[in-house]
Amino acid sequence: MASTSNARAIAAAREIYAEFCLDRIVDIRIEALAMELGVFVEEDRLEGSTAVLIRQGNRGIVSVRSGISENGRRRFAIAHELGHFRLHKDKIAFACTDDMFLPWYRSSYLEPEANAFAAELLMPETSYRQIGAGRKPSRALFQNICDHFQTSLTASCFRYIEMECFPCALFVALDGKLKWVVKSQDLSHYQTRPINQPLDGASCAGEFFETGRTDENAPQQVLTRAWFSAFPRDSEFVSELPFCIPRLNMTLSLVWPE
Repeated sequence: MASTSNARAIAAAREIYAEFCLDRIVDIRIEALAMELGVFVEEDRLEGSTAVLIRQGNRGIVSVRSGISENGRRRFAIAHELGHFRLHKDKIAFACTDDMFLPWYRSSYLEPEANAFAAELLMPETSYRQIGAGRKPSRALFQNICDHFQTSLTASCFRYIEMECFPCALFVALDGKLKWVVKSQDLSHYQTRPINQPLDGASCAGEFFETGRTDENAPQQVLTRAWFSAFPRDSEFVSELPFCIPRLNMTLSLVWPE
């Protein structure tokens, strides 16, 4: 269930769909939509920020750092700034970094609100459920989701858990340590391992950080204790679908009991 703050952001994104009679945001370029909302989008050689919003009354300018190679990341950055523009009208400027676009960023309530807006704008709940609900995690599924919504893998995986599409957990690790985890409600009785601790080598992600191996295409069975410190006695093994991102020294692992 969305928080009150996020519910406001989701409602604001849905208002745009109703206002412009859209089925999904990829039907038009997000820059064109921004222009309809009174926001001009440009690229700039930003230093220290990924995207910047400057408000001028009922209009605004979004500057996006030039050189962002992944279209999904760029679209999310623009959608995030549009969230600020529509939701936070008492602020005249925002300078956002990559960290602020991540689901676990909580230093200010403004950024999670903008993220919730961007997620609903780019991946509407109804459309997302039509593709993901009831389907086990697989590389083919997430390739389809990323292609359909033109979103990044990180945003697509988080949305999958957020929408309770399948009983599983998403573990994010950076530099060999667990950075963040989110679980579906069906896994509430599974207790995850501590944050900021090294990964267990018995996990696929742990093996990546130890050996650099990234060639697992299908979900693998691993010991439940590799990811959970407390779990049902009859759940000795879980399935893990790892996504390894060597350039960031980062992994995303979707984990679920069979």
